[in-house]
Amino acid sequence: MKLKRFNYKKELKKVQKKGIYSKTFKYTCFYSILGLALISIFIYTSYAMYMYDSGKRTAYNTQASKKIKIHAIISNGNSEDGSLADKILKETPKANPTFTSSHTDKGLYVQQGDSTKSVEGKPTYYYRGNVENNYVEFAGSTWRIVRINEDETIRIVRTELIEGSTYGDTSTYTGSTAEAKLNTWYTNNLKQYEDFIAETEYCNDISGIGNQLRKNPPTIQSFVCRSTPIKLKIGLMTVDEWVYAGGIYDISTQNYLDYLNGWNWSMTTMYNNGTTHDLMFISGGYQYSDTANAGLIPVINLKSGTMVSGSGTSSNPYKVIGAVEPKEQITDYKTTTTMKVNPTPGYGYDDTKGVTCTNSQSGSYNKTTNTLTVNSPSKDTECTVNFKKMKLNEWIIANYPKVTNPDFTSGFPNSSTTSSQITAGSGLYATQDDSGTSYIFRGKVDNNYVHFANQDWRILRVNGDGTVRLMLKDKLTNNSKYNNYTYKYGTPQHDKVGFTREGDPCSIDSPCEVTYDNVTKIFTNQNGGTNSTIKDVLEDWYKTNLNEFDEQIVYGLFCNDISYGSGTDDGSTSTLYYGAYQRLRSSTTNVTPTLVCPEQVDKNKQTRTYGGLYKSKIGLITADELAMGGYSPVYNNSSKNTTDKNYLRRSYSYLTASPDSSNFNANVFTAYYTGRLDNYITFTSWAVVPVINLKTDNLTYSGTGEVGNEIVIR
Repeated sequence: MKLKRFNYKKELKKVQKKGIYSKTFKYTCFYSILGLALISIFIYTSYAMYMYDSGKRTAYNTQASKKIKIHAIISNGNSEDGSLADKILKETPKANPTFTSSHTDKGLYVQQGDSTKSVEGKPTYYYRGNVENNYVEFAGSTWRIVRINEDETIRIVRTELIEGSTYGDTSTYTGSTAEAKLNTWYTNNLKQYEDFIAETEYCNDISGIGNQLRKNPPTIQSFVCRSTPIKLKIGLMTVDEWVYAGGIYDISTQNYLDYLNGWNWSMTTMYNNGTTHDLMFISGGYQYSDTANAGLIPVINLKSGTMVSGSGTSSNPYKVIGAVEPKEQITDYKTTTTMKVNPTPGYGYDDTKGVTCTNSQSGSYNKTTNTLTVNSPSKDTECTVNFKKMKLNEWIIANYPKVTNPDFTSGFPNSSTTSSQITAGSGLYATQDDSGTSYIFRGKVDNNYVHFANQDWRILRVNGDGTVRLMLKDKLTNNSKYNNYTYKYGTPQHDKVGFTREGDPCSIDSPCEVTYDNVTKIFTNQNGGTNSTIKDVLEDWYKTNLNEFDEQIVYGLFCNDISYGSGTDDGSTSTLYYGAYQRLRSSTTNVTPTLVCPEQVDKNKQTRTYGGLYKSKIGLITADELAMGGYSPVYNNSSKNTTDKNYLRRSYSYLTASPDSSNFNANVFTAYYTGRLDNYITFTSWAVVPVINLKTDNLTYSGTGEVGNEIVIR
């Protein structure tokens, strides 16, 4: 057989057609790379579905649906008040109380936590004995502090019971009549305050061990629940807690010196007879198993960050003023999110520090709406909103809505004012007074209540010098005649020939000062002169009701405007109208109230020797303040009258410091009960409503101004 010669060139060409330059190879490589890319994307996506995020493993379906956790931290700065737990723990805790029938233990004690049964094994701090510094004022009730729980919430018990109940209708607390009654009471009385109330563990001890707690002394007491605890917002005390608080034994002659008393149900069983768990109630030194009609004393737990003022005594109880609990919200990936972050009362947004967020995220804060906005977050973040302590005048200006361009030609709100107009037109109106820029409340205001000097007041305005003007919420018990149109002192005499103005040269040396000595309780007119009747009434009330609070009350500026407005000023019998009349009543279309006291001049521009600006501790509201606040200046037109939604309107008529006119009988402006300004002669008897001015430097206050949470001046 003849062999063919090997043609290497021909064979090489065959191989080269299938090499890296061939179409087959090129397509093979292209699809291989594409496949590898798709596989890589799949692997990456799978990893993203179960990835580490801020130190925690979190499963996500896709990157687009990733959930972002926003944690808002409220930074108050250096609080002068502090949290309730901080205040309690300033007292040095004691240990090892004497559990005997003759104990005299008294104070704050500490019980170390049981790390084998409790969550964290932290100490429990509790009050024991006849203590006098564990009072709390909250939600319109007085409470006593029982203990700081292991989770650092604070357990408090109400001092007054709610209606009695037969508690033995079920074997456990859950489903009992007592539970139903407590839950109803919570809804009616505490629901609006539940931002401060923690849902925490209560011990419904059905172990049947309660009977052993009656021993003298009990040796098995414990804060660790012997049964499975239940989480509640409201509940009852346990017998163990009662023993820790001062011991209750089955000894009828023992008088226990603890801060708890009364016929009250507990959450502890007396014994377990195999079919029922009879629950105990307590009365002084007694414990029973019964189905009697005993009282229910609510127990709640305040959150650990609850802020308070006060010292804990019965005369100055801790008063809940706010909470600094961090707020948390979950949002979608890169979705701009807003959340409410309210400052503790007494604090305002710190513009210099602003908002700071971790993980390179950004946030901003709206002071008007108290809203934190986190802009398109891509990672978990903690945003700190910084607040600072504010003086009362600063806090008022920062936290109330502002009113611009109000219409003073009719009352506000009146019968035709819409709800949206009421909202837009109610708040603080800024204008000038004799000391600077003043902010006066106008319209429907429901959150300017103040409790001071054992009296309830309404904030009238922030004065230009930074002091705060208050007006008593109620009238004085007596009404008074207003015997002349000069409010302070000096009694002008007039006859048919003309007026003679005697004895009050205050306009020459304005403001005229009235000084007060709180030791001798004497008011002194520095320029001499004779008191008007209304001045005597106010000063006598001050001596009786405000003397011990005198240092917190400043000498405020009060205007008795007897400047010339119109009419006859030559001693004839014709009517002379004063400045307030000219501004408020002479025209129905040009009403121009002012907080600047005009120069007290007569028709010939000559300075009067009485009336004008006075500096004193107590006075009356002016007609101009009423008009700015929303009172109608229009005479005898009910459609223009302000409604009872206006904070200045009362069910009675009361006097102002502003003369209207004079024609032998001095007429003064009156806040008439129908909601309009009126003028009445001075010998008519009307209600007197005092006005004072508070200093704001070094003034301690708490509360937000609503009924039930009034701004309390300490």
